[in-house]
Amino acid sequence: MFTTTPTMFYVMRFILGIAEAGFFPDIILYLTYWFPAERRGRMMTLFMTAIALSGLIGGPVSGWIMKSFDGVNGWHVWQWLFLLEGIPSIVVGIVVFIFMDDRIVKAKWLTVEERELLERNIAKDNVEKVDMPVREVLKSRWVWLISLIYFSFVMGLYGVSFWLPTIIKATGVTDALTIGLCPPFRLVRR
Repeated sequence: MFTTTPTMFYVMRFILGIAEAGFFPDIILYLTYWFPAERRGRMMTLFMTAIALSGLIGGPVSGWIMKSFDGVNGWHVWQWLFLLEGIPSIVVGIVVFIFMDDRIVKAKWLTVEERELLERNIAKDNVEKVDMPVREVLKSRWVWLISLIYFSFVMGLYGVSFWLPTIIKATGVTDALTIGLCPPFRLVRR
């Protein structure tokens, strides 16, 4: 928010990227602590759905901020975006850090019986797991294929996420709020 040069912006964005990089793998690991394999897929689906939902909410909110706050207090619209969209993220991050238990055994909100049941389910699930050396994992063509598929999926997702507002603007829609509210299928004229 307080960057003053393009170089400073790119450095700060790179540092933010480093800070964000562990979030997704950590959530996947976290889910393995709480859900056995038979349920974990559904939980990952809910998590991934939240990513799409954040885009549905974030687009209109960003459009509203861009329309309403440009020049307020002498700040550029991008500064307001960083401030107003960053504050809730920081607050929720702190709340989650304080209140979210990382292991079943630490969950005081579960009864003893519930904790024991969940721990048995996870322990039963872990019996079937095999630890492999990293060298062996990296030799697997399936690991590389799945990695390529996921990389392609994420690149497509980011491409659409980052460039869709510009594409919508190129169709003649100039109001930032309308761009934030406008799903792409509404742009097709019949």
